[in-house]
Amino acid sequence: MNDCASTVASEVFEQTALADSYGFDALWLAEHHFGAQDGRAPQPLLVALAAASRTRQINVGTSLIVLPLHHPVAVAEQLATLDILTGGRLS
Repeated sequence: MNDCASTVASEVFEQTALADSYGFDALWLAEHHFGAQDGRAPQPLLVALAAASRTRQINVGTSLIVLPLHHPVAVAEQLATLDILTGGRLS
């Protein structure tokens, strides 16, 4: 991961932890490729899992997954796995 992407991830995790401590309900992430955010958010479910592992109660979810780029069964499996691994915190 390059320094810029690493910085973005660190900021997301820091902001999520702060939101969790203030009692916010959910973190919503969107899939972005190429030009949007310089392509630093191509896997929102992985980021959601990492963010959830750093928090205690905030729910995680996606506001956008570009479904034509993914197999629907794979997306369903990933969402189910995310929900299990976060103890039911998938929004």
